[in-house]
Amino acid sequence: MSILLARLSREWSSAASGAGVALSKLRLHPLRTALSICGVILGVASLVAILTVLGAVRRLAESQFTSVTSATTLKVVQRQ
Repeated sequence: MSILLARLSREWSSAASGAGVALSKLRLHPLRTALSICGVILGVASLVAILTVLGAVRRLAESQFTSVTSATTLKVVQRQ
């Protein structure tokens, strides 16, 4: 048990020192940090927007399909 605790202690110590180095590098390059954060925010926002539009298109297609026919399912068969 003590070997496991010693190993975990070393790993946490190395992770903490790595986090300290990472934070110091972020403080050293504020413009790069700000641009990276903006890139991540824009990437996530674009994914959310695309998924929202696709969901709306799907719901519109379903409503148009159900207004034209009374079928509740559509089976697509590949021609041979």
